[in-house]
Amino acid sequence: MPHFADKSSILSRVIHLEARSYLEEAIKCHEVEAYRASVTMMCCAVFYDVRLKAYGLASYDPWFDRFSKHVEHMREKQDSFESNVMEKVRSSRLFKEEQKSYLDRIWKSRNDAAHPTKVTVSEHLSEDFIRTGVDLFLADKALLGDPGVDVILEQLENVDMFPHEFSTRDVSVARDLLQDVLIGGAYFKLAEKIVSKLKSEPDARFQQNAIRFLKAMALMQTPDSISAITTALIQRRTPEAAETWHLEIIALSPEMLKAAGSASKNGLDVSLAAMCRSFDDSDPSHIRKMQDLLEQVMSKIDAVRLHADFPSFLDALLSFVWCQPAVVNCLVAGGGMRVFASYELHKRLAEPVDAGRFVRYLKYRGFENQLADALSDDEAFTILAQIACAAVNRDPDCNRILDADFADLPSLRAKAIKLAIENPDEAENILGSYNGHWDLAMMKEALDVGAAMDA
Repeated sequence: MPHFADKSSILSRVIHLEARSYLEEAIKCHEVEAYRASVTMMCCAVFYDVRLKAYGLASYDPWFDRFSKHVEHMREKQDSFESNVMEKVRSSRLFKEEQKSYLDRIWKSRNDAAHPTKVTVSEHLSEDFIRTGVDLFLADKALLGDPGVDVILEQLENVDMFPHEFSTRDVSVARDLLQDVLIGGAYFKLAEKIVSKLKSEPDARFQQNAIRFLKAMALMQTPDSISAITTALIQRRTPEAAETWHLEIIALSPEMLKAAGSASKNGLDVSLAAMCRSFDDSDPSHIRKMQDLLEQVMSKIDAVRLHADFPSFLDALLSFVWCQPAVVNCLVAGGGMRVFASYELHKRLAEPVDAGRFVRYLKYRGFENQLADALSDDEAFTILAQIACAAVNRDPDCNRILDADFADLPSLRAKAIKLAIENPDEAENILGSYNGHWDLAMMKEALDVGAAMDA
């Protein structure tokens, strides 16, 4: 008696439960040598699968929408919906030729097997219909709509999809899964469901899988993937401040910020700024994260537009990098970004504690020369004047710098001296703006430019 040794494996591959029930009956009939009944049940399984897949794709493709409505109408009339399926499938470019051929063969064989005829269905033909039908239809995940979304969500919940550190390999995993399972139009529904579930699903595996999957979608850089995550993350909702994983995705695809609607920009700006400020600005890893984010955003969005649309977000990012090497990149970028970075730098240096912190980073991170190259002579002079003010206000780090006549900041000192000698009036104006805070002669003495400026 014929037997399907791999019956469990075959049944587990089937996507739709209803089609699986028909398949199970087809296998049972085959195993008791009722081959005509097996073909009849297998035909039901395959056509039911086509009907359900068409229904799941109806909201994404107009052909499937019309096809699904037509088939359901035929079913309501108790007409032969299989014949109508065949009529539509033959003229469709959305089915492969081997799929069309299989449907035509099993439909004709079913018609012969379901009526008293002298046609004999062999064991081999019955088994071939079962195995080929599973491969071409019942287990085929290609071009799924809504059911495909559920398939991917189930894997995000139950499978360790990304066991290693985030890398470009994640993109391959996501791309293969999406292209094998989902039509492009369904990407948004998937992204929307992932984002919604991230708020309600505390499971660590899902959280990791879901965020890595969204990041991989961002890195794919296809129109469908970018549109999906932009709509789900930016256009349809304002993220909460606690959802800091948004920043990781924005770093990979900063252009999505351009898609924010005018009505939602303010809320998004405030939320993104709050996310940034939730990080520790004394933690080197957090500082690097903010540096990378700022550099990525700067590379894709004009500074003036960034400041106009997301001022709080930009301010929060600059608050992490103003005393870091990344501030040099902001200054070198020129234009609006230079203006905003310079403003943030001088604003911070007005506070003695921040000035001391700046001196420590400048010295120990070793970017004093690069910073001096990015500054004009008067900007360098102003920074040293602010450090001197902080020294007078008893910041120990700044005090040590001033006591050593700025010898630890040679590049900035050289530029400051150049300004004092070539444009003493401008240097005097800068010093005058700090009058009342400290003795102006102290600065001249530290730079050894008193004679040149007083001449």
